[in-house]
Amino acid sequence: QYADQARYDIVWTYNQADFSSQISSDQYLNNPSRFTGQALNFCQNSILQYSLNSETYRIVLFTTGKSSDDAGSAANQLRDSIYHPQIFAVGLGMEADNNELIAIASNPPSEYKLEIDWRVLENESQLEKVAQDMASRICSATDCSCSHGIPVSGEECPVWGGEW
Repeated sequence: QYADQARYDIVWTYNQADFSSQISSDQYLNNPSRFTGQALNFCQNSILQYSLNSETYRIVLFTTGKSSDDAGSAANQLRDSIYHPQIFAVGLGMEADNNELIAIASNPPSEYKLEIDWRVLENESQLEKVAQDMASRICSATDCSCSHGIPVSGEECPVWGGEW
């Protein structure tokens, strides 16, 4: 989590029950300021460098509103780093800024950006459907990031898979 400082709450595990338990018991940082750009910088400088070597890095960023700093530039810098991650931007609720989500997300936005309006979820099965859709997107995403987050044409990815 990142508001005005980092808090590394969830220890990665391949055990779904353990992971779900950690998320369920986590305490949300209730800070009105959002420094999404700083969170992306933290991810690059303090998390990815300690991760196992991976052919594909995936970052899922959840936000409930507009950032107080330049999240788009930080996302571009992160994509241009040695990790070249795929970045998924998930807006939760009505305060998430669509343009900022697009600037953060890898391309095409239709694959890497998701907005969830919690008010329209009527029951747990609908929430589970959203979670399954998001997991499917993350696991099946193709590496289509274009230079500095700008698609080559519309929302089409380059045939060869992306440019750095």
